Amino acid sequence: MPHETIPDNYAPRAGTLIRIRSLWRHMRRLEVEGHHSAIHQAWELIRLKIQRGIGPAFYLRAGLYRRELSWKDKLAYVGASKYDRLIHSVNPVQYDYIARNKLETYRILTANNIPTPPVYGLVDGVSGRTWDGEILRSHGDLVRLVNRLGIDTVCFKFVSGTRGRGFYKVKINARGDVPTAIIEPTGEEVPLPEFWETLRQAKLFDGYFCQGIIDQHPDIARFNPWSVNTIRSWMVRSVSGEWTMTLADLRMGIGKIAVDNISVGGIAPAIDLESGRLSSAIRRHVDRSLYAQHPVTGAQIEGTILPMWPEVKALCQRTAEIFPYYRLLAVDVAFGKDGPLIVEIGTSPDEMQGECEIGAYPLLRQLIKQRKLEESR
Repeated sequence: MPHETIPDNYAPRAGTLIRIRSLWRHMRRLEVEGHHSAIHQAWELIRLKIQRGIGPAFYLRAGLYRRELSWKDKLAYVGASKYDRLIHSVNPVQYDYIARNKLETYRILTANNIPTPPVYGLVDGVSGRTWDGEILRSHGDLVRLVNRLGIDTVCFKFVSGTRGRGFYKVKINARGDVPTAIIEPTGEEVPLPEFWETLRQAKLFDGYFCQGIIDQHPDIARFNPWSVNTIRSWMVRSVSGEWTMTLADLRMGIGKIAVDNISVGGIAPAIDLESGRLSSAIRRHVDRSLYAQHPVTGAQIEGTILPMWPEVKALCQRTAEIFPYYRLLAVDVAFGKDGPLIVEIGTSPDEMQGECEIGAYPLLRQLIKQRKLEESR
């Protein structure tokens, strides 16, 4: 019989008693498997909720019930709401807009010769233009753009979206009377005028921009060829101004989905920062599923050494150095055939504590303290 699962976010419509019963069954199962008793787990949960804002879903997903973890180890983790407050104490709020706006980020990156996927232009019915100044205000303009570039597939991303929301990878078929958009990897085909109108009317997250596809390195594509599998690294700046990579994981999609985000069902192995060697991958789920091989493709994950790892680390360092007003920066890297590419940056990165098994609380507290020291000088 499969284990009863608890959703990562408890649904308000679920009664309190139902949620408590479901949680208790999980705890009893873990007790039978050799972990702390259900009563001990409940007591830990109460203390962690008070001290670190950690709720039941995070407690189970991060495996904080494990006997081998000391209480000090568990206090190194921090729950979502407290985590967000600490992040905002580290990075100045007035600079958030730069990292949130992907077009602004790309302008800064390309001006500093940081390799990125090609950006073609902003989708808009009134002011849309290509990166080199041509008009991009209709589906006909899009057809002319891809013909001029000699390509047939492009990507569309929200200007300020997160977690892979609203991402499209589209093949343009302009051979018939009415051009169509083939949405990959599912193969769904819709009239291009209809698809364009959907993009143009999407004012959420500041609308869409058009970007080139990433020709992925075969050693990374083998994990899941339908998504671009990217590294999420945490770069940390010391008081002296030096940037170091503190933790990193490799996000990969599962099945025919175009994004690799853990928040939409992807998996992520932690990366050994010295060697680039992968651990088993973890799925962001309260049952804490671990995968030594990819669950769909069967590709070996655990023990695999990433290609171009020294180049990836050096590129993350170069990228962080051009954003000196941050103390903590998430840098997302794709593996192109010809070298690593920066996909985007973030100043309030999703929690990676569960995937990398490193609690963020001591690091964030240290950065807050360092910032106060800097301000007092």
